[in-house]
Amino acid sequence: MPAKTKTKIKAPDFTLAVSENTADEAKEDAVMEALGESPESKVGRQLQRLEAPADVISLLTPEAMQTQMIVETQKRKIINEFIKHHMVEKIDYGKIHIGKDCPNKYNCKNAYHFSKDTLFKAGAEKFCSLFRLRAEFEKDDQTWEMMGRKNGLICLVCRLYTPSGVLAGEGRGAADITEKQGSANTAIKIAEKRAKLDAVLATGGLSDFFSQDLEDIAAVDAVVAEEENHDADRKKITAYLQELGVDYKNAEVSKAMIKSIAQLEPTEANFPEIAARLSIRVQEQREATTNN
Repeated sequence: MPAKTKTKIKAPDFTLAVSENTADEAKEDAVMEALGESPESKVGRQLQRLEAPADVISLLTPEAMQTQMIVETQKRKIINEFIKHHMVEKIDYGKIHIGKDCPNKYNCKNAYHFSKDTLFKAGAEKFCSLFRLRAEFEKDDQTWEMMGRKNGLICLVCRLYTPSGVLAGEGRGAADITEKQGSANTAIKIAEKRAKLDAVLATGGLSDFFSQDLEDIAAVDAVVAEEENHDADRKKITAYLQELGVDYKNAEVSKAMIKSIAQLEPTEANFPEIAARLSIRVQEQREATTNN
């Protein structure tokens, strides 16, 4: 078999230095290109081709260790390029405000009040696409047992599988129903997010790029909880506007009415206060209707 030579494979956004494809790999690439393969899928297949053979994994000899080092270095380079060109800060990952007593939560300039780069759910989805992994969830009875079989504690394990069905890695996550205002559905979603983030970080060896500190994980949970609160406030605002006879489906009309009644800009930071002020107006309208 002729020796492989080095070449440059051009992805849509960046160039990767990898070994030249074999005949079978070239055929696979041609078929996938004809099917409109995404950049993430293509890079994922390149990563799988870099997997070391079984005798290297054992690391019994210096030669095997050196080969494995080369493979891992290539992988880290590809992941670096993927993060640089495909991951969007503040959407796929980002720094989270963790200053508990900071008076400027939404406009803080103090770098010490922010976490290290933390992987978000959207970023975890992109990495699953890159590594061509499929996530499956099931009850984590082992963790639940260790936690004393606590009622209302949702424990899940997320297992990541390759396209051929091989288990690539797993992660665990838990959430207590009481910590999310008593919602079982919300607690399940939070447990799933935690388990998947844990699985992706561990399986992809991404601790070099994203923090796994407990403080940062707690910060992620805080952000998720805040997003849920915003969703709840948004639903309240919509219901109040509807009761007040406002065309709530018209964004411009809704914004104008919010500014008129609540005297606030319709931003997420103001959602709780907007909901409270609209609630007062709705109550006044109900009382006026009753008196008439």
